Amino acid sequence: MAEPAPAPPERPPVRVLGVDWGTVRIGLALGEAASGLVVALPVLDHPGDEAAAVRRVAEAARGREVDRVVVGRPLHKSGAENPMSRMTARVRDALAALLGPAVEVVLEDERYTSVDAEDRFREAGLRWWQVPKGAVDAAAAISLVRAHLERLDPRLALLAAQAPDPEDPAPDGPGPTPDAARDRRAARRAHQRRRPRGG
Repeated sequence: MAEPAPAPPERPPVRVLGVDWGTVRIGLALGEAASGLVVALPVLDHPGDEAAAVRRVAEAARGREVDRVVVGRPLHKSGAENPMSRMTARVRDALAALLGPAVEVVLEDERYTSVDAEDRFREAGLRWWQVPKGAVDAAAAISLVRAHLERLDPRLALLAAQAPDPEDPAPDGPGPTPDAARDRRAARRAHQRRRPRGG
């Protein structure tokens, strides 16, 4: 009896589009797997129709020539699904159908990406009412892509921890030193990697 064929190895991505799906706004971020660089893209306003919103995200993916789309999957703290996680599963399936086999579309646990984004604003001395609409969505998409890339290549977390952060205050200004801020970010990323992630 013939042995079953082994599963093909995971194809390493080159360019990754992160999608922080929402029913009002959709945060987007673009990541480069080789360098770990992640940048925010313009936030999309949800048009009120799921199929139309999926088409807009697919257009963004094609326009940036990505080869993987990572859709945030909100779950309860216990890991159980909720109505929003079922919605994002539908979004993943619809995006995969639109983009075809050349672009992988995967789900990534996003329970902690919004928390990470809010932490970064708090570290910058901002309160929620001072943050422009859509900024949290964009920051959550950035955190989503970073978490995905660092899970694939943990070395990127070390590079990110060593890189200067534009949100850090100047060394002679008030607030924590760059070393302290860098250590705090590294600890937070290490804590996130220990948390379970959805697939």
